[in-house]
Amino acid sequence: MRTVPTPTIATTALFASLCALCVACEASTATHRRTFSSPLMRTDTTLLRSIPFTFQVRIPPAVQVDSSAQHVVEGASYSPMFHTWMFRKPPVEGDTDVHWQRIVINAVQGLKISDSIWNTLAATAIKSMLDQTPHGAEIVESDVRWRADVAEYRVGIHDAVRGEFINQRCLGSQVGRPRTVVVCVYTAAPTAEALKPVRESLALISQRSATPGR
Repeated sequence: MRTVPTPTIATTALFASLCALCVACEASTATHRRTFSSPLMRTDTTLLRSIPFTFQVRIPPAVQVDSSAQHVVEGASYSPMFHTWMFRKPPVEGDTDVHWQRIVINAVQGLKISDSIWNTLAATAIKSMLDQTPHGAEIVESDVRWRADVAEYRVGIHDAVRGEFINQRCLGSQVGRPRTVVVCVYTAAPTAEALKPVRESLALISQRSATPGR
């Protein structure tokens, strides 16, 4: 049976960096809590679209919400300015590893991002992944692209001992938004290609297109 680290642990360092850099967040008024603590989203067969965080991503039909993990992260949430979505692919018959093939989506608002900060976030993300593999892992992806309109980074490692690939793709922007949004898709799977379509489907959308009925 494979032992795979829980993605919430692997993303803790990244979230710590995000929250430490959150310099423009307003006070958590009751209005803000109603707006952000339970982010509105529309879903169809495969599309998850978040209205307050202005992004969308396609989730494979075979992947399900990880209810128990979702309950934990929502219970631990301490800011109305970020949210986490947890998914997993149920094991096939004979596979007892319930953690195999997991997706975590993190979204945070109000960050001050720049070229240097964006590079720091990417470096922190890959360090967090490596820290969870004390026996060693190979960096297989590291690509950071800074643009003032939409910044992007992709990082990934191969843990040969556990037989898994851990990858993360993040987008960040403030263009067309009252505050900056950063959204990251984290995947863990037996191959780098297994959940690549999920990472590639991540897109930031305008608030107009994210509004119901638009």
